[in-house]
Amino acid sequence: MLIVDGDSPLGRSLVRRFREAGDRVVATRGVGEKPEPGQDGTGVVRAGWSRASPVSARNVMLSALTAHDRLDMAVFVFTPSLKRLLLHETDYTEIESALDEHLRGALFLLREVLGRFVRQGGGALALVHGFVAGRSAESPPLEAAVRGGISELTSSILASYDGEGVSVYRFETESPAAEEYAGYVFDTLCRKGRRPARPGTYVFRERTGLLERLPFRFRREGSGRAAGDT
Repeated sequence: MLIVDGDSPLGRSLVRRFREAGDRVVATRGVGEKPEPGQDGTGVVRAGWSRASPVSARNVMLSALTAHDRLDMAVFVFTPSLKRLLLHETDYTEIESALDEHLRGALFLLREVLGRFVRQGGGALALVHGFVAGRSAESPPLEAAVRGGISELTSSILASYDGEGVSVYRFETESPAAEEYAGYVFDTLCRKGRRPARPGTYVFRERTGLLERLPFRFRREGSGRAAGDT
């Protein structure tokens, strides 16, 4: 399995959970960055990823296939957090950097992952949105643009890949509890001994003590991959 943005707190928690479950994990890291000794334990491959480069996206996929021959599941973690500036106060370089890091990079790597799943006749894709404090309208303009683009992108993927053999899961949270949220994502995707959760949108609401699955308009019937997949 591939975990994208595996260096974020949420991503690191997901890497640990899947590794401890016995999955073979490839996780992205920034080009030039090295994981801390012992950070991942054994059995985790770290693939360098330059988000603005389509060549780097291909290399991430090549790293996953070289390490484990196949790809069964990809988990994309989206946790953009940008400076709280008005748009006219934001430098052009900051705008370009934000689009490269959070939108272009995601598009390049999603293209590689979805292409692989379609060619091999199936796979599971999880799009995991991190916690956003307050309403989206209260976000800084650049962050609102990035988050809105990511949200529309994931909605479109849920609709577009209906019938393509790809099981698509969208996760959202109303709680800042990253560890609990990561546990919910993991439990939903890897239901050992139970029927896999159906593709669609899932919302984690910690405050009520409920882990609630909400129907999504473009939900497709089908099953995801079980724990132990690559």
